[in-house]
Amino acid sequence: MAADIKAAVKTVGTTNVADGLWMSKAGILYITSPEDNSVKRWVNERAEIVVTDKRLRWPDTMSEGPDGTLYVTASHIQDTYWFKQRAPSSISTALFKFAAHQSPAPHLSWR
Repeated sequence: MAADIKAAVKTVGTTNVADGLWMSKAGILYITSPEDNSVKRWVNERAEIVVTDKRLRWPDTMSEGPDGTLYVTASHIQDTYWFKQRAPSSISTALFKFAAHQSPAPHLSWR
């Protein structure tokens, strides 16, 4: 049984550190990228940037609206007391949205 499970798991590729994944209704895999304040999509065996913004600090959880708009939280984890000794015990987070189907890269909106 363990061998069957191991055989069923396939490597798809290598990507950046990610804190959130979302499979859209259109079948596109989106990946958050805290390293460069971006959200990427998996295309042709690689991750390409969909949106990047300095306000998108530690992009985290994602969701999709009925119209295909993607929502992503910026949890600002690197600003917490875990990483900054003098940081407050709680910090504000942010929610952003973008139209993933736009080309070139969509505009990131504050929600």
